[in-house]
Amino acid sequence: MANAGVRFATDLHRRLVDVLGESAPSEAHVSRLVRTPPERLNLTTLDALCVVLSCGPGDLLQRIDRADDAS
Repeated sequence: MANAGVRFATDLHRRLVDVLGESAPSEAHVSRLVRTPPERLNLTTLDALCVVLSCGPGDLLQRIDRADDAS
């Protein structure tokens, strides 16, 4: 985040509101996104995060193998 000029969750939230308007996630949701990896993420929010942070989805997402998902 720092590379994109975003130092705090509140800064990120402000920038997401600039990009998404009323459909931006709440400040509390953005704070949770910064602190802990989400299990689900809306694609519109992912796209806005990429715009704000000047990156691609692959820079933000990491695939995690789960033993219980194997068949």
